Amino acid sequence: MYVRPSCKVKWSRRILKTHEIAAIWRGGLLGGNQTVTKVKTDTRHVKKLIRLTKRPRRIFVPRPRLPIRPDMEWGRAAEARAMEWLREEKGYAPENVAHLNTGWDITCGEDRFEVKGRKSSRFAIRVTENEWKAARKFNTKYTILIFTAPTLDKLEKATPKEIPNPAKTQSWARKVTYEYVLVE
Repeated sequence: MYVRPSCKVKWSRRILKTHEIAAIWRGGLLGGNQTVTKVKTDTRHVKKLIRLTKRPRRIFVPRPRLPIRPDMEWGRAAEARAMEWLREEKGYAPENVAHLNTGWDITCGEDRFEVKGRKSSRFAIRVTENEWKAARKFNTKYTILIFTAPTLDKLEKATPKEIPNPAKTQSWARKVTYEYVLVE
């Protein structure tokens, strides 16, 4: 880059967006990322450029995404707590059917309960396609029990947040995931 000795370069950390550049140079494209460009225009546009570079830039801070990977061990501990809670607090005779892959974890007569355990409310609640179909099929007879506790000791005393009829009463964001399996 050649700079005439009489010209002084003042470096700015401000990065101009395309629409800001277009407001100064009508139809002018700079041609990629550049650190320095020569301004050949009247003083009005130069003043506007200086104002833009001095204006503090708003920094975009993305919100952290909620992790959706379930902790299997924590889930089993939550199921055990749910069995105890349903027996002692609700007076049900719960039966654990999680191993049958039915779309719910616990059956109590006609009622079905899906149990979700998490260590913090920052963790997302993930519902599988199988659980979603069961929730839509059984409507008011299907309830999600969410146990939130940071430690196993606190989980043993936790009371769940109950979401009855989750397919109708809550809003869910659908996330499509694909699995690729090697065929040998």
